[in-house]
Amino acid sequence: MDLEQLQAAFAADPTSESYFELIARYVALERVVEALVVAKKAVAARPEDAIAARTLGWVLLVQNKVDRALTELNRSLRLSPADYEARFLYALGLERQERHGEALTQFDFVLQANPQHSGAKEAKERCADGGGKADDERERVVEKTIMMAASDILASRRIGEETSQFPQRPADSAKADSAKADKEPPITDEARAAVDEGLRARQKRRAKAAGAQRAEVVAARQAARELVGAELAEVQAATSDEPIEFIAERGPLRRKAARTIALALVSFGLLIGLYHQYSSWAAGEIAIQDAFKEAETAFVRHRPGALQRALVGAEAVIAKRPEHYLAVGLAAHAAARLAAEFRWQDGWTKAEELLARFPAGKNSIHQRAGAALVAIHNGRFGDAFTALEMTALGRRLDLPLFKNLRGLALHRQGRNAE
Repeated sequence: MDLEQLQAAFAADPTSESYFELIARYVALERVVEALVVAKKAVAARPEDAIAARTLGWVLLVQNKVDRALTELNRSLRLSPADYEARFLYALGLERQERHGEALTQFDFVLQANPQHSGAKEAKERCADGGGKADDERERVVEKTIMMAASDILASRRIGEETSQFPQRPADSAKADSAKADKEPPITDEARAAVDEGLRARQKRRAKAAGAQRAEVVAARQAARELVGAELAEVQAATSDEPIEFIAERGPLRRKAARTIALALVSFGLLIGLYHQYSSWAAGEIAIQDAFKEAETAFVRHRPGALQRALVGAEAVIAKRPEHYLAVGLAAHAAARLAAEFRWQDGWTKAEELLARFPAGKNSIHQRAGAALVAIHNGRFGDAFTALEMTALGRRLDLPLFKNLRGLALHRQGRNAE
């Protein structure tokens, strides 16, 4: 099924298992926020499903929301203690909090259940020397380990149930699951295929764009050839039946043919120049969009270094494309977050400068959130609430981010009871 069909299937029945493939597709497209929304809805619809809880924990861990991730993974392990992939993720969360002793214990349990688990082996060696690597390098290694585990985390529904080191479920329940597994195709292949399909779709889109450019050049060349051929045919038709005595009059016709050929060559050169100019412009647009996507990805990780990278990346996009209002909003939000949550005092000035550059008549979630933070900092609570009143397609957006900022404004006003 394509993405729209998966979305429709999950919306029609949140209790179905289509959420596995939908989350895999969102991960392939790097739409982690939407993957988190689906995972939360799946847990709400399946409160006793250990795999749904594990999947939500994994998505939270990807977003570096470690405390909430550990809570969900702990709940998954209470529902299914034999799930060594959930235990592996739980151990990675402990490692992120630098609780290396507890993480080592959990990695040992994982290796008892699956001695060939390469991720647990590597993580255990990493924790055994107390983290060893520098903070930034260790964070990159842990993040890479989490993302590489995507196929296993999303795909395995009954992983570890055969392991003897952990409590087993009743035999009748295991037989029922075994019979159900015989009737259903393995979900591992489905999830991996979904990720691969998303990557292939992206490659096809880029190949299609390049093919369209090549087709334009071929069409231009063909048009030039046809123009020259038509002019030459006209000259030949005009001269083929002439009597020999008028041969002296062919000079003007030859000059006309020469001018036509020259004009065709000039036209062809202009078309080639336009093609190269368009190609350069398209490459620049793709580079700008990639830079903006990297800045957004860094912002989601919500650490001081990541927020700083988001701010620098968004400002680089603004320098190349000043009218890129989404980058202006992202940079303002990142600066305000650094000031509000990590005490970077210059962030307030930076955020106000960027917000002043945001074009009137445009809308951006990041711009609204950044404006609300600045207004709360300056005690302008009415302006903060106004900034958080955002609509799209005639509907009021009630995002979790906006709810948190409204709560912060009420807290600063001493109106928590509301």
